[in-house]
Amino acid sequence: MTGRCSPRWARNGSSPWRWNTRRATSSRAASPPPPSGATPRCARRWRPRAAGCSGPCCPTGTTPSSATSASPPPRPLLGEPLGTDDQARDVLARVIYGFRISVLFGFALTLASSVIGIAAGAVQGYYGGWVDLGFQRFIEIWSGMPQLFLLIILASVIEPGFWTLLVFLLLFSWMALTGVVRAEFLRGRNLDYVRAAKALGVSDTRVMTRHILPNAMVATLTFLPFLLSGSVTILASLDFLGFGLPPGSPSLGELVSQGKNNLQAPWLGLTAFFVLGGVLTLLIFVGEAVRDAFDPRKLPGGEA
Repeated sequence: MTGRCSPRWARNGSSPWRWNTRRATSSRAASPPPPSGATPRCARRWRPRAAGCSGPCCPTGTTPSSATSASPPPRPLLGEPLGTDDQARDVLARVIYGFRISVLFGFALTLASSVIGIAAGAVQGYYGGWVDLGFQRFIEIWSGMPQLFLLIILASVIEPGFWTLLVFLLLFSWMALTGVVRAEFLRGRNLDYVRAAKALGVSDTRVMTRHILPNAMVATLTFLPFLLSGSVTILASLDFLGFGLPPGSPSLGELVSQGKNNLQAPWLGLTAFFVLGGVLTLLIFVGEAVRDAFDPRKLPGGEA
């Protein structure tokens, strides 16, 4: 059979064995060599792949993202007013969810650290003596711990999440208000009405919470807006560095990283700048309003 319907080896005038040997040899010669660091198993399984090559048998540095030419994110459209990032995710949706996560994280960290810091500062300032001295030495040692290095070690052991970061940062953020509350209680414990309450047999807990703490809250609430904005900023910084929320989680720090990695798409960087600036400004205004509302030296009408 030498017609069109005959096998290809018969049309070339060779045997099936020679035809298969020649075909395998030519395809092997056309294939690129396996990577230098590949195992024998990978070398046997090595086949040339296009941009989708990934895994241990791929050459070093060949990933789906690096093999293909990186195209800039598309420009904002009518249905996507802020455009999309380099993974075709809607930036507006990620800004909304990232704003929610950042604000919840900031309020939770500020509330928990304020409770612990106010309690520690109240005990130091009210009792004084060896209690105050011991707390001061402990705070000096604990505040000298390298937080970033500890977080890097923690990230190498477990994957940081929302609650993991909250508990870790709470271990160090409670010391921000301790000094202010301690100074207010040192001043307030020597006032006449506090001494009168002690002479009447009022318990220390009631004196601290009912008589001294309301007057100390004004100075404390002054620092709360800065503590709240710092909590949002530190989460964004950790997300930018890659030690924050898990990859893929919407966050403002991840949006800043998108703007840095896509300088050819300036709307990403501008969106991150304006969103972070607006969030921090609003939180400062909210904190100032809360401070004025809890100030006992101001009447409801606003007169001192």
